[in-house]
Amino acid sequence: MFENAVTLNLFKRHGQQENEERIRFQKQTTRLYLCILISILTILIVFEQLYHQYADILICSCSQISMDYSQLINITFEFHQICSSDFLGENWLDGLFDSYNNTFAYFDFRTTALASFQLIRSLCELANDTLINARSSLLTNKFLSTKVISSDDFSNQIQATVSIEYDFNIIFHF
Repeated sequence: MFENAVTLNLFKRHGQQENEERIRFQKQTTRLYLCILISILTILIVFEQLYHQYADILICSCSQISMDYSQLINITFEFHQICSSDFLGENWLDGLFDSYNNTFAYFDFRTTALASFQLIRSLCELANDTLINARSSLLTNKFLSTKVISSDDFSNQIQATVSIEYDFNIIFHF
């Protein structure tokens, strides 16, 4: 087992010839990486144990008890692909408008196509504007805590705040 630890090389490049100096450096880097990783994991485990043992008496003696959410979280959106498709672009809608002036049978899709695509584009724009406003509003708020909280409590609080802020913005904008 000791021999495996001494020869372990996490940074080995497969399929390339390397000299002894480079291999020695890679092995040293591997050892340093593992020492740092083990140290960080140990600190996190000890912190969690101490937190659960002394949660009631841990008080933040920090000079700052608030922080902008923008420093803690990053929110990105992913819309349906139709919202960025050419079917909602000006060229497509102009082409539909030109054909809209023609007389088609009632059941022909071209009679309602322009209105349908304009409606979809409006809904995509509304969703985009609403989410951008909700994100902007949330990220300007402050996260407040006078004591150290666990990572689970932190995640729950962030999730609840995002949910409340999103719900408020949806109701407010409609």
